[in-house]
Amino acid sequence: MLTNRKPEHRRGQVQLIDATLWFKPLRKNLGKKNCELAPNDIQRICDTYFAFKATPQSKIFPNAAFGYWKDTVERPLRLHSQLSVKAIESLRFASGDEDLRAPLYDEFGDKLVENFAGIADALEKRLAEWGNDDEEEESEDDATAKKGLLDELLGVKS
Repeated sequence: MLTNRKPEHRRGQVQLIDATLWFKPLRKNLGKKNCELAPNDIQRICDTYFAFKATPQSKIFPNAAFGYWKDTVERPLRLHSQLSVKAIESLRFASGDEDLRAPLYDEFGDKLVENFAGIADALEKRLAEWGNDDEEEESEDDATAKKGLLDELLGVKS
């Protein structure tokens, strides 16, 4: 029986009654049900409850015996990281287009991020010149990559 309105002498305590051996077998099983509580078994359980004494079938415990006192605090894995200028520089062109983006960054610097609208025309002109250079023989893939980079930088959707 569970209640929030215990008598004063039961407060702060829990009584457990083992009545597993107090039953009457059924003559014929009803599904998984093969036993029932007879009226004298019910009376025995009630008498044990109202006696509120520790016996082999009735144990009395303080509330604290059922509480959890240990909490597990899970923390994320702490990995060693170095945020040096050299480490950050290596991430600047980590997308795989380093051979295209590095020369543009060398020429335009942080303006690519901070003031892109102000250098968009100069950048477009530079990329157009880059595509017309006769000094280097480009493969078709390199030309496509540079055109894709130009479209990406200018925000053009293909």
